[in-house]
Amino acid sequence: MSIEWYHWNDKERLEYCDAMEYLFENWGNFPTFVPYGGPTPEISREYYKRWRFVLTPENEIVFGNCLIPGITREAFEAFTQTMEEKVWK
Repeated sequence: MSIEWYHWNDKERLEYCDAMEYLFENWGNFPTFVPYGGPTPEISREYYKRWRFVLTPENEIVFGNCLIPGITREAFEAFTQTMEEKVWK
């Protein structure tokens, strides 16, 4: 599901932003593979409020809860760049 076409409600928007902040504060870099320890090689263990890393059928890793669109590497890197620009300027 494309994030551009998803209709967000306030709770979902807040959940997405909180998960993005969790990644930024705790991971540093978006993983290049699904971390080990989950129920299958394509699904990681839970890391944040039922959010986990998942390998999609398109072979893309996302951080999500399977209820709203997940956070992609591109979205995380854009967020990280924005945060670093604001902090270092």
